[in-house]
Amino acid sequence: MKKILVLVFLLMAKFAIAQIPEQVKNSYVDDYAHVLTPAQVAVLNQNILNIDKKYQVELAVVLLDTLPKNINIGELSILIGRKWEIGKDRNGLVYIALIKQTWHHLDVVNGVTAESVFGNKKCGELLSSMRPYFAAKNYNSGLLLLVNQIDATLAPYVQQGIQQRPMWAIMGVSAVIGVVILVITGLIVLGIFLFVKSRNKKKSANVKLV
Repeated sequence: MKKILVLVFLLMAKFAIAQIPEQVKNSYVDDYAHVLTPAQVAVLNQNILNIDKKYQVELAVVLLDTLPKNINIGELSILIGRKWEIGKDRNGLVYIALIKQTWHHLDVVNGVTAESVFGNKKCGELLSSMRPYFAAKNYNSGLLLLVNQIDATLAPYVQQGIQQRPMWAIMGVSAVIGVVILVITGLIVLGIFLFVKSRNKKKSANVKLV
């Protein structure tokens, strides 16, 4: 019986993953609902790239007509995050909009920073702010607002995190090693200088005593 249940579970998981669309190559935005122009996608991609570079947070924007069968939107976001490896080795957010079903969802799929910043309450606030734009079918403006708000939300948290990090973590290991070598070299040079100066003083003193 257990083997049968495990087999059924595996088949269901495989079926669910099979319904996930392929990720658009070299793009943070996957518009399978075809509601954005190429120019709008390009601007969104650039803004999301800036977030990725500044905060190490990858955002996937997925626009679908309807939800795949036998799966809810929360499960879909997690599966997309895993299959597409969103935020692998850093932080990942997945935003899904179901255009024909007028429903959307924002979820954290990877990363400590993202989890600490984007709780259920914050995600709900971000999604609510987009509602007027989506009601008017102005999807591009709603998505731009979401991306800008994610940027603004991350900024103070990341800045605070940087201020609390030790100096070696901010500068980087290689930079710290360079500074240490420079300090040691300076101390050696200073030691040699003081030693030579001391010897010269002794020699001049000896001369005066003779």
